[in-house]
Order: sequence, then structure tokens, then C-alpha cells
Amino acid sequence: MSDVISIGVKKIYVSEIADWANTVMPVSTSSDEVWKDLGDVYEDTATLEDADPEIVTHKSETSSKKIVTSKAGDCTLTLSLMDPSLDQLQRYFGGTITTGSGGKKSWTRPSNWTPKPFALYIVPEDGDAVMNPCCGITPKFQISYTKNGIMLVPMTITLTGDTTFTEDYDPDHGPMYHA
Repeated sequence: MSDVISIGVKKIYVSEIADWANTVMPVSTSSDEVWKDLGDVYEDTATLEDADPEIVTHKSETSSKKIVTSKAGDCTLTLSLMDPSLDQLQRYFGGTITTGSGGKKSWTRPSNWTPKPFALYIVPEDGDAVMNPCCGITPKFQISYTKNGIMLVPMTITLTGDTTFTEDYDPDHGPMYHA
């Protein structure tokens, strides 16, 4: 058995899903666009991490009996998108895109935001791909208007479905070939 080594992020794909209870990865064919590129991930910002579990030990007053219960902590992927498109902003924040004179687009950010469920597929530079059939994306703005500043959208992606790590993927073709 070899060691599992995952290095870097080659691409992250998301697919909008209809239901927060989804347990199956979406299937697509080469003729549809079920999976979309998450966007350009800012260098060295992507981290997949479990929060600490909640462990409770119940002890008897009258015997040495103990009952231990545990609840896993949330698994989250944190990252920052750099220079997102208006379509990407609408996908993650909601709102509307309008086309004005000369075909120029405008995006209006909503004042009230409701998270939407997505399926997630992470392709590393090297190592195992990560798949999750249901997660929530919480974006926020971080725009620096300094001389060297750029627009970043930090995101916390909370994985709510079962997470699969797999060697069985084609890093050059994305999730459409791996349902």
C-alpha cells in the first residue's frame, strides 16, 4: 500500500443541485454543462479541514458505567477566488445580471442572500480527487483598492454529504467522466 500524497489544486468544479439532502454526485455528459469551474483559486488559500468533534462522556453516579457520544465537526474547504467573473458572483451570491448599452453586463448584489446547495469535485495537481454530493458555499468580499490590490472572494464551503477521496479520476477531463 502506498502513501496518499495530495499536492496542490488543479481545478475545483461545482454543480448546482436541487436538494440539501442530495447523496449522489451529479452525472453529466459531454453535451451538457452540469459541472462548472469554481473559478481561479488564489495561490495557497485552499484548505480542507475538519473542525474538532464534540465528545461527551456520561458517567453513572452509582457505578463505573460510562457512555461516550460523539458528533463529528464540520468539514470545510476554505479558499479565496481571485478576480471572479460577474457570472461567478451571481452563482455564489445570487442577484441579477443585466446587459446594458453596448452589451456591457452589470451585476447587482442582493441585500439578502440565501445559500444554495452544490456538489463539489476537487482535482489536485497530484494525488486523490475529492468528491462531495452536497455542500454549502458561503462567500464574502475582500477587495483591496490599493496599488497592488485585487478582488478576492473568500469562501467557506461546508461539506454536508459523505466525502469520497478517489484515485479513479481523469485530471484532464474533470468530473463529467466520473459519476
